[in-house]
Amino acid sequence: MLLYLLGVPREVIAREYALTNIGMASVIPGMQARLKARVLKAGLFDGDESAITQEMLDRMTSSREENLLAILDMIDSEWGGPEQYAREVLKLSDDDISRFKDSLSIEVP
Repeated sequence: MLLYLLGVPREVIAREYALTNIGMASVIPGMQARLKARVLKAGLFDGDESAITQEMLDRMTSSREENLLAILDMIDSEWGGPEQYAREVLKLSDDDISRFKDSLSIEVP
């Protein structure tokens, strides 16, 4: 959200998000095992372990570009963009938004 608020192009943000898959690769199997155990403990899928496929686990524990692009689309369509989202949902003031932009970005000649 911060990158979007700073004006970073959507495609760059989505690619950056997808890099999470690389950084998290070593911990994802453990996350998936814990997720599967919690789903079964909650009684979902009637306790049928075979109903929880690897594809399902991969989808729930991955960072896909298209997912983030869909979130950015929603921010645009429901709030008109990142600044209005920051005001309405995050409760940031215009001054807060300006300070973020001023302290976290530089002008490129």
